Amino acid sequence: MERVRMTEGSEECPYPNHIRYYIRRQGYSIQEAARKIGIPRRTFTDYVIGVRPMPREGLKRLARLLKCSVSDLLSEQPFSRSQPSQSTINISTTANVLTPPEQQVPVLLDSEIHMVSEARRKILQDIASTVGTVVVAPQEVLAIESWNRLSKAVNTQSSLDETTLDDLESINQHYERMHLFLSSHDLLAGTLGHLGTITHLLKYPHVTPLHRRLCSIATTSSRMIGLISFDLNMYNVAQNYYDMSLQTAQHVEDHTAYAVSLGRKSFVATYNRQLQDAHDMLQEAQKRAAYEANPLVCSWLSVVEAEVLARMHRKSACLRTLERAETFIAQQKAWQDDMYAIHVNLLTLLGYKGVCYLQFAQPKMARQAEQVLTEALGAIPPSRIRHRAVILADLAAAYLQQKEVEQACKTATQVLTLMHQTRSLMVVRRIVDLRKAMARWQSTSYVKDFDKYLFSTYQSIAS
Repeated sequence: MERVRMTEGSEECPYPNHIRYYIRRQGYSIQEAARKIGIPRRTFTDYVIGVRPMPREGLKRLARLLKCSVSDLLSEQPFSRSQPSQSTINISTTANVLTPPEQQVPVLLDSEIHMVSEARRKILQDIASTVGTVVVAPQEVLAIESWNRLSKAVNTQSSLDETTLDDLESINQHYERMHLFLSSHDLLAGTLGHLGTITHLLKYPHVTPLHRRLCSIATTSSRMIGLISFDLNMYNVAQNYYDMSLQTAQHVEDHTAYAVSLGRKSFVATYNRQLQDAHDMLQEAQKRAAYEANPLVCSWLSVVEAEVLARMHRKSACLRTLERAETFIAQQKAWQDDMYAIHVNLLTLLGYKGVCYLQFAQPKMARQAEQVLTEALGAIPPSRIRHRAVILADLAAAYLQQKEVEQACKTATQVLTLMHQTRSLMVVRRIVDLRKAMARWQSTSYVKDFDKYLFSTYQSIAS
């Protein structure tokens, strides 16, 4: 039998396989499959394209994930001639001719088409109702109008394929990276437009694997808009987009994505002082995350839960949860992809410890908060201006709890300098809370000077 060839340019691939086909059949991306079986993406890609052989243990994990056998992944003919795949119907079966898996055309039965259409219709209704609630600010009105123009400009035929889905995923990743360095104001219109493109593509009938991936991309995109809206203090808008991401994650049964979206949504409840609701969300998120036991997600959910417990003044439970988070962080692998843009590591842990210690409002805990926040500040890259602003604001609060008013005002003034760049209303809220705590010292020259900077910054942000 002639060897199956997989080419990269003109070179024959030394270890041919059908891994890519079975990944697509189950509706996963290569990155998602790599994450689920715990293999670095670059290494897994080498296995998929046949640059090097995949170890037997990895093949077993992959076969379980993809609901096939190891021999299916490695054999040159993945299906028997007498038994076609359940998920695909070869249009050439009348002639009893099997085409290679890359050339097979998936055809859905009428019942499957109906199920997919109903699911798609519900998601589109949810998105439409969510978009209808977003009209709360001029820039959002403009964004929605751009959605409408975009939808009219797109061709009436969908040309969705794997390459297009890869590009849509890449755009999500670019926005997630840019959010680390750019203001939310600058990203809002672009992310709304991107979700508009995804929403438009959901209108067309696709085979189940493509539909699954597109819903996963919609989950990430809507969660990103929720995060941006939250940073802009638009809590109701953020909650709506988080709900949208929860619905699409639930639709494709992605428990980890669901857990991350629920964790994000808990921030809205926390900042609305609905602490029990936030804690309930995080407990449910932990249960969901346990399905895949992703230490990155579990550690992030733990530090978020610790802050909620601190705000509930449950000190012992908070400290235990911080210890649990530290254990999860220690389990992380250096190569592990941060697929959900949660950016949790030892630096993150220091920041959350500082926030938690501040909630206890005790001199000893305030000193510990100062120590961990100072350490965190020294480790943050200068380009992460929003993160630096948050840490500095919390550090100023630690100084104020120790009645070091001059140092608190100096540190808070540094935050105001960064706010000209970030324009983060979440940081503004922190500063406003800090200024309220300065009330007893408002007659001092330190606070009066700080008020001048605060007023100037407010004018700059409002203009």
